Amino acid sequence: MAWIESNCDLADHPKTLDLMNYTGFDIDTVLGKLHRFWYWVLKYADDGDLRKFNDEQLGRAVELNGDKAKLWVESLVKARWLDREPYFRVHDWWDYAGRYLQGKYARKPEIWERMRALYKDENDTACKQPTSNLQATDEQQVSPNLPNLPNHTIPTTHTARVKARAGVRAPFQKPTPLEVEEYAKSIAFALDGSAFCDYYEARGWKYKGGVAMKDWRAAVRTWKKNRGENGAGKSRSYGSFKKGDNTAGQVDSQKLRDAGIPG
Repeated sequence: MAWIESNCDLADHPKTLDLMNYTGFDIDTVLGKLHRFWYWVLKYADDGDLRKFNDEQLGRAVELNGDKAKLWVESLVKARWLDREPYFRVHDWWDYAGRYLQGKYARKPEIWERMRALYKDENDTACKQPTSNLQATDEQQVSPNLPNLPNHTIPTTHTARVKARAGVRAPFQKPTPLEVEEYAKSIAFALDGSAFCDYYEARGWKYKGGVAMKDWRAAVRTWKKNRGENGAGKSRSYGSFKKGDNTAGQVDSQKLRDAGIPG
């Protein structure tokens, strides 16, 4: 289920205070309408592109009509929550929703790649990669400029630590191909993330024998270990298996063993 990361800095951030001044709303109303607006964008314009919507439609998303709807949209633009240039869109959408979009369109990367390409810097250079909470330890976590937009991230590390101390295992979450490749790279292992995900998706994220997967990172480490035991000259890279080759019955068990792939 989708959820939105909301930072406590949002309440007194200059952009929020500007929006209060422009609209005349109090802080509670502004915060509530901002979140309702992001929920609406996530549902109806997940690429952040608002060109097909008029002020009335954007106003109705937060229960505003007529002049109040127009004032709401103009205020969002003035406070830099929305951009008019290079086209009408949510400001810095990719920076905050990029990770969610990569997960949502993991099986169709051309879609999120197109969305990412829409958000380029002022020099028209390659756009920034979305920030991932998985790329830093607790002590290294750095908040973005303002986590004000929808972002499907893992639960807070504090919650994870509390559950760990209580002996409660967090529910299994399927990784995205990008997460798999990033983790494999961190342990010096070249792995095709899409192939990994497709392989286990075809098996319901279960190991041989029907045992449900609890930790996909452990599976990646096992693949690395098996690859090393088979020897570089004895097997081909798992990444060479094309999509579709990894469904049950299409790759015989001997080939999988030769490639260092566990059941």
